[in-house]
Amino acid sequence: MENEVEILVNRYAAGILCTDDILDFVHRQLNAGEWSDIFLEIIDHQPQTWVAISKLFEQYLREQHVYLPNLEEAVRYLVEYHITKIASGKVVPYDQFKEMLQEIDGYDYYGKTEKYVGDDLGIHLMYGWYYEDYCSEGEINRGIFNESKVWMSSYAKKH
Repeated sequence: MENEVEILVNRYAAGILCTDDILDFVHRQLNAGEWSDIFLEIIDHQPQTWVAISKLFEQYLREQHVYLPNLEEAVRYLVEYHITKIASGKVVPYDQFKEMLQEIDGYDYYGKTEKYVGDDLGIHLMYGWYYEDYCSEGEINRGIFNESKVWMSSYAKKH
């Protein structure tokens, strides 16, 4: 299973977190017995605005020596995270792909298109299935699932 901090950091870098997401994370960490003085600063800070909380969150990340990726790195991480879930067969492919597209919405994959939308990320065939109008729900889910397997063999990080 993916490390919660790693997922959170990549979502943060992709610009899809809000103040409440960080506060929820801090509370989960404290409830799990993790401690940082910065957690108390985050919880106690008033008003709990994005500017203040995000600055403290980045301070916590530096304290923990957690690398904060740029947008491109974060999007590639999130794409792999979601496609890995699709390829596992444990999620509904269409729903998971939709969630992925929402998370990478701040990334200009349209502008980086060479031939098909999403081809710079390798998601163009899944993207085509996602927007397919003439197939059943089952066919679309199978198409996205099958393409996720191909994506895994071609684009996933080799560990």
